[in-house]
Amino acid sequence: MLKSDRKRILIIDDNPAVHDDYRKVLHTQEKKITAEFAIISRSTQPAYIIDSAYQGKSALEMVRDSLKTYQPYSLAFVDIRMPPGKDGIWTIKKMWEIDPDIQVVICTAYSDYGWEEISQELNKSDNLFILKKPFEMIEIRQLAAALTQKWELHQQVQCDMENLEHLLNARTADLKKSAGQLLIQTTQDKLTGLPNRILLIDRLQQAITHAEHNGSMVGLLFIDINNFQQINDSFSYNTGDLLLKKIAQKFRSLLNETMTIARWESDNFVVVVPALSQEKDLIVLAKELIEKSMSSYAIENQLITLTSNIGISIYPLHAHDANSLLTNASSALHAAKKQGHGIYQVYHKQFHTHVLKKVKIENALHNAIKKNEFTLYYQPIMELHNNKITGVETLLRWINPTLGNVSPHEFIPIAEETGLIIPINNWVIRQAILQLKQWIQQDIPYLRIAVNISGQQFQQANFIETIEELLVETQINSALIELELTENSILGILSDIKMKMIELKNMGIHLVMDDFGVGHASLSYLKQFPFEKIKIDKSFIQGLDERAEDAVIINTMIRVIKNMNREIVIKGIETYGQLDFLRHYGGDKVQGYIFHRPLNSEKCLQVLKSQVARKFDIIK
Repeated sequence: MLKSDRKRILIIDDNPAVHDDYRKVLHTQEKKITAEFAIISRSTQPAYIIDSAYQGKSALEMVRDSLKTYQPYSLAFVDIRMPPGKDGIWTIKKMWEIDPDIQVVICTAYSDYGWEEISQELNKSDNLFILKKPFEMIEIRQLAAALTQKWELHQQVQCDMENLEHLLNARTADLKKSAGQLLIQTTQDKLTGLPNRILLIDRLQQAITHAEHNGSMVGLLFIDINNFQQINDSFSYNTGDLLLKKIAQKFRSLLNETMTIARWESDNFVVVVPALSQEKDLIVLAKELIEKSMSSYAIENQLITLTSNIGISIYPLHAHDANSLLTNASSALHAAKKQGHGIYQVYHKQFHTHVLKKVKIENALHNAIKKNEFTLYYQPIMELHNNKITGVETLLRWINPTLGNVSPHEFIPIAEETGLIIPINNWVIRQAILQLKQWIQQDIPYLRIAVNISGQQFQQANFIETIEELLVETQINSALIELELTENSILGILSDIKMKMIELKNMGIHLVMDDFGVGHASLSYLKQFPFEKIKIDKSFIQGLDERAEDAVIINTMIRVIKNMNREIVIKGIETYGQLDFLRHYGGDKVQGYIFHRPLNSEKCLQVLKSQVARKFDIIK
């Protein structure tokens, strides 16, 4: 659309005299604005380009041509009756098929269609207005000014949406390209070109999943090249590297394409054998690898003779997950090396009793709530324009007597895998609301508390009932509660979640989309669901100092989200430069280390009380 200060208006009426009347009213050159209109509008009357059509079909051609020249009409005044051609209702229907954004004022006498009949016929009321004849000049001017402005604002929002989608898509494409390059770097051993341990574990997990479905086995061979450090010490590390490349080529030539061989570390290699039917096939392969590796290699005019040992573990005979299989194969390897060079060993339980940390965490999680090992921290959320605390985000922390401080990044995924996230989430919600009640009793004024909710928790049939019962028990105002969901946590459950969100909103609870911009959702989420607040992920703000495009994206995000009447929270504010940027471009609320790190309940209370006692102003 071409930018112009003059809005295009189309008059559709079979009476030429009516066209003359419209032009006299709308052309500012004809006469000055009346005092009455100036008082009401408090602005100068906009200028218009006015075109005329005397029948519906010719009007449609003009609307179609206006789009082709990128100069669309913002408003059409349409007469209901236009003999002998099609009437105004038919004309409007066809016109909206061509340009659904055009605003329409129907000019009708009292004897024509009624409002209900017109609404039923056209089925579109947001762009439709009815003006009963006879009408006043001021009515025409007011409608023209208001509806052309409405049309212009709508076009601007659409333009901003398209620009933001383009920026996000471009950024996503760049990230995917970088991710692809990074994937190669992070999954391939630089020296040998073999998969590294990251890719190996992925392949092993895939093989296990496949074996679960078809009832087969997965074999794992852990290979160690004996006395390799002596080769590095006796010759050079460069010689050792050349030798490792030749060994990798030798091993790879002995395997079929369904198998994966990876360099685990230094002089260790691991082979995954998927779809294994019998254990003896794996032993045959292990013997062949040992035999073929026990040969001389010519490196820099030197003949170097090698030997190897192999440890063997098999899914599901020895373990049911990738890490346990690797651990057990490593244990078997140590047992083989004790027996001498060129030996393989199949895993037995007595070799190793080590329990993986993941299993320890899972076991400890089962009793963490009963043993009161969880605690809540709170990070204040600040008003951007005055640094006033208006809410806090609840953050879960876990201190186990054996494991110590366990990061949420470690235990939350395990809790989600095992379903333990549901009782943990219930505990968090309850404790957060009880803490809020305690603060209120300690004379802390209006304060919202935000709680992160997992997708699993939200899907529970009794989730809303649980919230209702807790609010009744604590007598806490539901308007003080915010529930935060990430984009990714609700992917795949869209149909289930929308009704619950509406029900929660009707209860007075506020809904927040967390980490917006980093998931797989698009801006369409903002329209599909009743989120009242949008939290922009900290990755955007933290990139301001390095990537200029992030500033453009955040600026556009803020403008579009505000046009949708959503509140904006920017996370991860750590520098004054970031803060000044947001103050300039108009975010609503912020949180980050520049204000406060997460605080325990006692320290958070002190901060809240200090705000009550004096005007809170920590920034400049």
